[in-house]
Amino acid sequence: MKNKAQIFNKLLKLTLDYKFAMLTATLMAFLAVGSGIGLMMTSSFIIASAALQTPIFKLQVAIVGVRFFGIARGIFRYLERYFSHNITFKLLAKFRIWFFQSLEPLIPSKKFDLTSGDLLSRATEDVESLEHFYVRVISPPLVFLGISLLMFILLGIFDIRYSFIFSILFVGSGIGIPILTLILSRKIGIELVNLKA
Repeated sequence: MKNKAQIFNKLLKLTLDYKFAMLTATLMAFLAVGSGIGLMMTSSFIIASAALQTPIFKLQVAIVGVRFFGIARGIFRYLERYFSHNITFKLLAKFRIWFFQSLEPLIPSKKFDLTSGDLLSRATEDVESLEHFYVRVISPPLVFLGISLLMFILLGIFDIRYSFIFSILFVGSGIGIPILTLILSRKIGIELVNLKA
């Protein structure tokens, strides 16, 4: 466990050179999700108002809102993909350099308990799996926290109780599901690496 924490901290340090780019990509992801929420809220308002036969002129702001959030979601999603893919390739290159620089001093004396097949697997597939480090490890928790705060504020406008109910369910699912996925996938991942080695 301590070794895993050290590796995780090392990976985080390797990403610090791209912290501003990562913050930009995370902001774009937050705005994309936020635009989706805004689109859902404004469209729901229009549907509910139409059921009550509300005059069309009273819905003009909501109609503009639907168009705005619909366009904004596509733009922000594109920008988020652009920045996140750019970061992903840069991080993958940096992780590869770090891996081989760490491995090179050990090769002459063979100070590692790995077969040649296992070593090749780690040098290729394991390092390439780190390309998702930002997309799956760093970005989601940050966007999760931002959206949690946004929804807490929006629901609090109607009733603060809705905010707390949402927070409990949202945080519970946001923490519980990843932990369950980790438990179920850990054994499968180890077996897959051993088979490929």
